This record gives sequence, structure tokens and C-alpha cells, in this order.
Amino acid sequence: MQPHLDPVQRALAWARRMGRTAVLVEREIDGLIVNRILGAASREAFTLLAGGVATADDIDTAVRTGLNWPMGPFELTDFSGVDTVLGVRRDRMQREREPGDEATVEILERLVAAGRLGRKSGRGFYDYATDPPTPLALPG
Repeated sequence: MQPHLDPVQRALAWARRMGRTAVLVEREIDGLIVNRILGAASREAFTLLAGGVATADDIDTAVRTGLNWPMGPFELTDFSGVDTVLGVRRDRMQREREPGDEATVEILERLVAAGRLGRKSGRGFYDYATDPPTPLALPG
């Protein structure tokens, strides 16, 4: 241990020893940096979907190929659990009222009401009974 370092510097050194890359958050915020950036991108993806600009599958494809992300926002929602994401997004909407929040929550509520909770239920934005998963239309 390095007692001469303050706790923040010790935590950063510990992360480096584990082979991780740590960043220093200069002031307290709600959520993690990456999650907040991902949330903004996800909100925009839901806005595009709600506006009929593209399908969930096409938006996922664009994000995977254009941004080089391992999953698109709708694949990630299915992976995380549609009901789980709904709880987070509903809470954030009540606190912050960002553009796109209502469209996001409305789509997620429709999926949850239809029992489409993502991978854990076998269906969400995709049907996981097939390999590769099949894109599904949004429930009415």
C-alpha cells in the first residue's frame, strides 16, 4: 500500500494494477459517464424508431457498423431486459424530462405489456428462438 497517496490516487493505482483504465469524475453526477452517453444515444435511437425513420434492426445495424459498437441500442435493451431499461428510463424521465424520453418509455411500456422482456423471455425487439435472432415489429 502507498499511504502517502490520497484515497483517489490509491483507487486509480489499484485500477491500473488490475489492468483497468480508470477515469476521474471531477464532480458528482447521477449515473456513470459511459451510461449517460449511452443513454443519450439510446434516447435518440428510440426517437428515430418512434418517428418511423428506420426499424430497430436497421438502427442497430447502423450503430454497430457506423460507430463500431458491439451491439445496437435495441439489442442492448433486449440484453439488459426491457423491463429493467423501462424502470431506469421512466425514473430518468420523471427527473430530467429530456427530449425523446416519452417516446422511449412509451415503446418500452408496449413491449413489457406484451410480455416481451428481451432475451430473458425469448422476445423483445428480436425473437431469440432463431439463430440469428429475428427482428420483430413493435406491438400495437
